[in-house]
Amino acid sequence: MGQPGKHGRHHIPHGGRRPALAITTPAAFAAPRRFRQMDNCTDALGRLSSKEAQPAGTPRRGSRRIGRGQSGEVWLAETPEGRIATKVFVGGTLGNLIHYVLTGAPNPYIWNEDAVRTAFERRRLLHILIPFWLGDRLTMSDAVSVGWNPERMVWELGTRFVEGRTVPLLHPLRPDDANLRVLTREVMAPLHAHLVEAGFIGTTWQAGKGNPVALNNFLMTEPGRFVFIDAESGIPAVAPLDPFRMLSFYLPHSLRMRRVLFDDVDLPRLRHYLEQEAGPLAAALGADRLRELRERSARLGEHQIRWRALSRTERAVAYHHSKGRLTHAQAEHFRTHPWQWRGREAGRGLAKVSAWLRTALTPRRRRGPGLGERARGWAANLRGFVTSQDYRHEIGRRYVEGRIGAWQKRGQLSAADAAALRRDLARMDEAGSYISDFGAHLGLKGTFLLLELVLLGGLGLLGVPWLMLGLILVLDGPIYRSVYTLWRSAKALAAGRSPPWVALLVGLVPFLGSLAFPAQMIWSARGAEDDLARFILCDSFTRIGEKLPVWNGKDSLVEHRMNRLGMVLAGASARRRQA
Repeated sequence: MGQPGKHGRHHIPHGGRRPALAITTPAAFAAPRRFRQMDNCTDALGRLSSKEAQPAGTPRRGSRRIGRGQSGEVWLAETPEGRIATKVFVGGTLGNLIHYVLTGAPNPYIWNEDAVRTAFERRRLLHILIPFWLGDRLTMSDAVSVGWNPERMVWELGTRFVEGRTVPLLHPLRPDDANLRVLTREVMAPLHAHLVEAGFIGTTWQAGKGNPVALNNFLMTEPGRFVFIDAESGIPAVAPLDPFRMLSFYLPHSLRMRRVLFDDVDLPRLRHYLEQEAGPLAAALGADRLRELRERSARLGEHQIRWRALSRTERAVAYHHSKGRLTHAQAEHFRTHPWQWRGREAGRGLAKVSAWLRTALTPRRRRGPGLGERARGWAANLRGFVTSQDYRHEIGRRYVEGRIGAWQKRGQLSAADAAALRRDLARMDEAGSYISDFGAHLGLKGTFLLLELVLLGGLGLLGVPWLMLGLILVLDGPIYRSVYTLWRSAKALAAGRSPPWVALLVGLVPFLGSLAFPAQMIWSARGAEDDLARFILCDSFTRIGEKLPVWNGKDSLVEHRMNRLGMVLAGASARRRQA
């Protein structure tokens, strides 16, 4: 019998008979039953009794959190079996909301053992098949255990920890790197084809087919060699960045399977693949491995069919049961009386909306500075930007220093490269460069935000059309940047220097105009200053990719594409200047 793991987590061996799950069959609600493979304090849902549970959120002793995504958190721990990365399926707000709308309950990995065991078997299969498909270019982080986390009241999946790093971003001191091209073209593209051929249709989402956020599911173990570390989705395949992928791949498969794709395996296609490729598989892997593939595919099918067969009401009831909000008797009653459950949920929803409205409409005492104090601060900032070059310079210097530190913290800048950029920044400080004007644009952007909100709010109350308000929102940045840059140009002409005409032109571009003076720096700089200016421009585009809604995130494909766009523009500006 599986024994409780350290600090309250119960790790269940993957062999042996499967314990009964509530709501899998009507009989599961008849009476509370104990897991055969878990400690006897665990009920039929795999949920520990309250006397055995520790406070929610208590971390595993000796472990540390190394990742967080829409499906859950990843904790790393040293064990007698080696370093284990445990994925705790707590889910994310956006992912759980989408699951609730589509299926009636949050991510099934949180509350349904069959879903987690499906993920376990899928990982074990891919751990064997991926090297057969792609050789040593790609491996799969293997699954080692399934367990119930009584502290968080969720399921978790233990995997072998593999050392690796994300694909590096480009910057002026590392202007080229082939690993992104190798990963996307020579690893991910053929992997997608093999996954579809073998029936792992839903896994293509986590493998990056039309999903740019999935790039960080792959780590580089050495140049040209990668490991696939995360095969469990947090969000169904409903919003690929490429609409063609949605129309040509995800939508047809969803219609064929009669559900939104969520890590689904096409079971007939998988069985057909294993029979069709039995000869090559046996020759490359051995007869024992082929037999293991067949056995695991059969177990995967059993688990997937069970959790996919649940109705919307059964999913919702099972989720609340797993969280201890329903007793076995209540869960059985609502399972057999779905309209009563829907009425109950409708009542709960109305109560939450009512409570939210009361909170939103109740006057609250303001905390922090009042409107008058904020206005005085705004005026002081504006006066500082206009009258003091030292003030503007300090704003720009601090921003650039912070961005260098952020890149170094992510491991995207080596200590030597970061030190080189800081030396360039110090030399630019002494030379009184365009860094102060860059700081002025940054400061004006924040300073005018309050004025913009007040102005737009007042115009909206006066009945100004939304189109006009949107036009003001687009044009206000180019206007205040142009006013400042024209003022700086007049001062430069009066002193007999060349005006910053590149900054004047770039500043007219909506939303990207804050890059005006970095572009001017690239055009005008020489030697070391050129690297720092190109770093600022490259970093700015990289941050756009990081902050893009829905498909955003560090180490996403969108961030890498914007990073490369910034490098191209910086390089083109430098080449044009030197021509």
